[in-house]
Amino acid sequence: MKELKRTTDLFSYADKRVKVCLRKMLRRMRQQQNRFIAGYDELNELSGIRQAATDLYYDFNVYMQDCLRDIAKYYYKAANDDDLLWDMWLSGLLQEPLPTTGYIFREELSRKRDRFYEEIIAAASTGKKAEKSAKIKKATEKALNYASRQIRQVADNVAMEALTKGYNDNKEVEKLEYVTQRDGKVCEECRANDYKIYKKGEQPYLPLHYNCRCFYIPVKNKKNVDNT
Repeated sequence: MKELKRTTDLFSYADKRVKVCLRKMLRRMRQQQNRFIAGYDELNELSGIRQAATDLYYDFNVYMQDCLRDIAKYYYKAANDDDLLWDMWLSGLLQEPLPTTGYIFREELSRKRDRFYEEIIAAASTGKKAEKSAKIKKATEKALNYASRQIRQVADNVAMEALTKGYNDNKEVEKLEYVTQRDGKVCEECRANDYKIYKKGEQPYLPLHYNCRCFYIPVKNKKNVDNT
């Protein structure tokens, strides 16, 4: 079991892994921009653009799944040295609505893909070639921004879910301490929970809200337990 520090470093691995994922997505998006233009101007077929959009979001999904799987493994092992059937566990998690947003990962990704396809069609259907290219570039950048937000949201949620599951599965851990980032960005609700100690399984769910950065660390040999 890794020794997790009570600092902002807790999420550093997830942040680094997300950045790698985003670089792959950016590179793939740039490759597809010319294909979107060619799919309309040269082939004159909407199916060409639809297929390009489908291929792009298929690759986005692969990059995101790889990213989230690595994050889940890392944070689970930080709390428990055992292993899991990661694909099965992650698949089940991603089929449930995220508590902070209410969205289901795969459904939201499909919705963004369909919206992107509509925007690409609209961009490519009017104006001269230079204008089309500019509109397509703008639409692809917007899509990448949406996908970037989605993977960041889900990555933090997966990290906390894996960490919590690791603690719950670890028989050596009996109590958990609530830890905030202890900076000027901490909200009142989270600040009120800081330093509180809970029996394992009775702690508040994290993330507590959208963009919550709080986490738990295992407690050893502390007598006072706060379940309020």
